[in-house]
Amino acid sequence: MGPAAKEYPKQYFLASALAASGCYPLWRSAAIGQSGFRMATMTVGGITVPQALAPYVYGFLPPYKGMFMTVFGMTYARAAIFYFSDYGHDVMLQKGYSEASATVAPPLVISTIVQVINQPIVRATVTLQDPSYNCNNVFQSIRHIYTNHGIAGLWHGTTAGVLKTVPKYCTAIAVKDAMERWLPQPDPASP
Repeated sequence: MGPAAKEYPKQYFLASALAASGCYPLWRSAAIGQSGFRMATMTVGGITVPQALAPYVYGFLPPYKGMFMTVFGMTYARAAIFYFSDYGHDVMLQKGYSEASATVAPPLVISTIVQVINQPIVRATVTLQDPSYNCNNVFQSIRHIYTNHGIAGLWHGTTAGVLKTVPKYCTAIAVKDAMERWLPQPDPASP
C-alpha cells in the first residue's frame, strides 16, 4: 500500500474546504427545499421562476447568509471524519481488530461525534436560509434559537442528521479504503 492519506493533513483540510465551498449553493438549495420555507415569486433576468424551482434558484443567488460558518462546519466535519477515521483504522488494526471492523467503526464513531458537535451550527445555518427570517448571521440565529427553544433547540434534528451523515461517511471511507488497496500505487520516483 502507498502512503496513507492521513499523512497529508493540509491536503485533507484543503480538499474538504474546496468540496464544502463548491457544494454550498447545492446545500443551501436543499436546506431551503427540504425545510419547506415559503418563497416569494422570483424574477431572474426578466423571467418568472416557477414556484417549484424557486428554492433551487434562490440557493444560488445572494445574499449568502451564514456561508462562512456553513463552509467552515462542512470543512471541519469532512476533514475530521476522514483524518481520524484513517487514524482509528490503523490503531484498530494494530490492536488486532478485523479489517472490516477497522474500516467501519472509526467513521461510525467520529461522524456521530462530529454531527453532535456541529448540530448548533447546522441548525443555525439552515434556519438562516429562510427568506422570511430576520437574523443576519449565525450568532444571531443561535441566540434566537436558544431564546425561543432553549438549549435543546440547538440540537433539534440531531437524530436525523446522524441518520443521514453516519451511513454516508461509513460508505465513503469504506470505498476510499478499498480504492487505496485496489488501485495501483504511485511510483515514488515519479515527480
